[in-house]
Amino acid sequence: MQIAAFIKKYKGIVIAGTVIIVAAIIVTLGRPAGPPPSELSPVIKNPPTDVTPDDTTLYVVSVTPPDNYRNNLDNTSPIMFIFNKAIDINTLALSVTPNIELSTEVAGEGKNELVIRPKNYVWGTSILYQITLLNLSAVDGSKMKDKIVYRYFTSPPPIIYDVPE
Repeated sequence: MQIAAFIKKYKGIVIAGTVIIVAAIIVTLGRPAGPPPSELSPVIKNPPTDVTPDDTTLYVVSVTPPDNYRNNLDNTSPIMFIFNKAIDINTLALSVTPNIELSTEVAGEGKNELVIRPKNYVWGTSILYQITLLNLSAVDGSKMKDKIVYRYFTSPPPIIYDVPE
């Protein structure tokens, strides 16, 4: 009986509170999920401890933007892999999902940076890209131990044009 009296007395507050809670649940459940977490974490942030100066392994030192990055600012940024040695672009084999034409180039003073971008310089909006480096060798013949799987998602805000009157 006390609950019924409370609801009758504060009917407006109870309805408003219920509406706010339902709206919060709808907004939370209605948000698009971001890219899935990476199943693999092949990017080595720092040289592994078992690599010695005479090691013949080619490995990634860093990637910009990081793996599984959700870019909310623009969709024209290239992806840059920095390796521990100068790379031979002629040995590069990669795949991308969804299938788009990519442009690749070697950069950096040490020729150890692999730059990847779409041929048209624009990543699609709200698309999760998966780029797999299947093969790459260094100029000295060093090879990667494993393939590298990298994920990238772009979701820039819409452009709003202010039209003068």
